[in-house]
Amino acid sequence: MKTFKDFLDELAPVKVRMDKSAEAKAKRREAKKDYKKDKIKINIARKKKKKLEKSSGVEKKREKMAAQGKTLGGERIKKRVV
Repeated sequence: MKTFKDFLDELAPVKVRMDKSAEAKAKRREAKKDYKKDKIKINIARKKKKKLEKSSGVEKKREKMAAQGKTLGGERIKKRVV
């Protein structure tokens, strides 16, 4: 059976010192670059999907929301229509 101290040890965050060696810094830099590339790829894919979305339900909802001055997600449309 676990004691109160055992439960506290499980819950307490463990502080780990950051590895400041040159190899670790290089790995962190590469990981950051990969993350940024993935983020860009995800955003590009999202934009492509948005352009391809042509289901009737989505189009109808988009038109209804546009009539209220809102986007499909519910935010206000802030750009000017000329």
